Amino acid sequence: MELKNYYKNKIEIGKILKNLRKEKKISLAKLSVLSGINIADIYKIETGEKLKINPFHLKILSEILKFDYKILYKKIGFLEETDFLKKEDIMKIINMTSIEKEKLKEKLIISEDEKDIVSIRDIHSQVLKEDE
Repeated sequence: MELKNYYKNKIEIGKILKNLRKEKKISLAKLSVLSGINIADIYKIETGEKLKINPFHLKILSEILKFDYKILYKKIGFLEETDFLKKEDIMKIINMTSIEKEKLKEKLIISEDEKDIVSIRDIHSQVLKEDE
């Protein structure tokens, strides 16, 4: 991500968070208490002044404000477009037969004990490969 876009997106993220906070009628002080994040840091995030935004802070603030943190992660560059499934790929998965879904599920499970699955990027890649 270009530096220029990074700064522009930081400001946009700040505006989103501030608007959500105001819509929910939560003060900076209350959000600080609820999140455990220093009030000055929240203020700097909202105004775009925070030099480096902690991804954990974005996630906590998003959860409190009932907003999908992945949207903010994408805006700031923590996630890329390939980390998201496209609508047509989701439709392909939905329209798969149960046998096809089981095959895909088997490919995604890394460890049955831990129930770890691969990332969305790998699911996306797998769906695209099956089209070829």
